Amino acid sequence: MRPRRWLLTLFALSLLFPVFAQNKVAIYVVAHPDDWQLFMGNDAYTDIQDTSNRVIFILTTSGDATGNRPGPNLRFARSRERGVLNSVRFSADMKTVVDSACKTRHVAINGHELLCYPYKHVRTYFLRLPDGCFSSGYRGQSLEYLHDGRIDRITALDSSTTYEGWKDLVQTIRAIMQKETTGYTNVTLNYQDHDRQVNTADHPDHLFSGLAAAQAGSALAVLQHTGYQDYCIADKPANISAEEVAFKAGVFALADFGITEQGDGSSFNRSHLAFLTRTYSRKLPLVDSAGNPHFSSHITVYPNPAAGSSVQVSYTLSAAKMVQLALTTVNGTTVWQSGNIPSINGNNEYTVPLNGIAPGVYFLSLLTASGAEQVKLIRL
Repeated sequence: MRPRRWLLTLFALSLLFPVFAQNKVAIYVVAHPDDWQLFMGNDAYTDIQDTSNRVIFILTTSGDATGNRPGPNLRFARSRERGVLNSVRFSADMKTVVDSACKTRHVAINGHELLCYPYKHVRTYFLRLPDGCFSSGYRGQSLEYLHDGRIDRITALDSSTTYEGWKDLVQTIRAIMQKETTGYTNVTLNYQDHDRQVNTADHPDHLFSGLAAAQAGSALAVLQHTGYQDYCIADKPANISAEEVAFKAGVFALADFGITEQGDGSSFNRSHLAFLTRTYSRKLPLVDSAGNPHFSSHITVYPNPAAGSSVQVSYTLSAAKMVQLALTTVNGTTVWQSGNIPSINGNNEYTVPLNGIAPGVYFLSLLTASGAEQVKLIRL
């Protein structure tokens, strides 16, 4: 076959069988430097192992435990940061050689100076806010107090920047997300579950970091939010494989070494090790800027509540595209999902079967390449 004809053939095949990029951006937002390792470590490690992914960590506080000390506990905070970098390098170096040229650097995001550590396909951002110490930490500051209005600003532990209110903090986290997801459509957002009824007896830093992440992600084309439970999982049954336990133990041990090599006491103890055999998470609906679940005005379901064998779904699109519909429980379990549905510009209708669907509250999601929209469905 002549070269020109061969090229034309390849071009024709590319039109018939388009290649879709599989690259994913996985964002993890946590409060303290050992939180992603303890509560999400097996999932984060797996995301890092796929080197076609971009993995972004955003740490809101220093985990400095300053409390009522007269000065900030910067030495301990920096030790914990070194531990995070240990965990990242360990995870990223499993399949590629060490990159000794990578260094932490200061970046300007939304008018704030942040510390960023770019290592291969992983980016780690340190906001260095004071550890809330279950109420308030250095100079009476905490994420909870900022959110509730008991303080009107919060300053980084190293005095590098000040956030003028909760909205400023959320907008800064959103700006990081926007910077790191530009050009990508396959984006997942992972954070600590901010629902106190689900993530019981948890640290306020965890809950409010999760809420800030959810609000920051509400304006992005994020395909899925996942909320993780924290302290309460110690009382739940072990639920991950031996291999996943090894992943979590590895990244946590390296984080702990960042502390002990500086002479501080180890947290590799029974209370922390209990978390390593358990990972509990659920898929969450998007939330609006006030932290309330976001339900789309572009998708409706009728009848709702539904007692029959099916419901009719109506949705409006601004352009013709392929979509999918999915029915999930409030805990994120998918009970029904369509195949690809060719849809037109304008109003569309689709019948969703409910045979075998137990009574309860569900979310019906409209899934497109640019994101997901949801509506609540009550099944009688």
